[in-house]
Amino acid sequence: MQTNPVINPYNQTVSNIKTITWPRGLFIFSLVLFLMLLFFYFGINYYTKIKSDYNATLDKEIENIRNGFSLEKEAEIINFENRLNNLSQLLANHTYLSKLFANLEANTHQKIYFNNFEFDEDQSVLKLGGVAQSYTVLAEALNAFSQDKDVLSVDFKDLKTGTGGVNFSLELKMNPQLIKP
Repeated sequence: MQTNPVINPYNQTVSNIKTITWPRGLFIFSLVLFLMLLFFYFGINYYTKIKSDYNATLDKEIENIRNGFSLEKEAEIINFENRLNNLSQLLANHTYLSKLFANLEANTHQKIYFNNFEFDEDQSVLKLGGVAQSYTVLAEALNAFSQDKDVLSVDFKDLKTGTGGVNFSLELKMNPQLIKP
């Protein structure tokens, strides 16, 4: 606050009266705030204009690139993309029997051969028909299958002595994760 001598209308000097200065401070604050708002307003408008010009430039470049491709090329690319999508869906649901064959090879006795092979994917059951050299060889093979962690159960269906040895058929309940990707 400032103190100024004030003269009354009767030309007499009155003692110093304190004047209030807050309206001048409010005016300066308001002026600074207004100038800042103007600066931000024009700054944001300028920034928006630059970005919209940049977007327009990118749109023109995209259009030029698109015009560079013939319609046949574009259709060919779309067709190829669709085929890739279909293939990825097929592979995601594909059954991988290579692990099953590797497991079967590892557990099969050397003196046994298979002449029938069926696999039920829904129940994960492998039906095998084959010939073993003897009952002992067949028992060793069954023991190997029953000790395998990927074989959940072993069931005999048929057992006959034939000309080449012991003919058999069995069902192996396999772990479903063995055939999944």
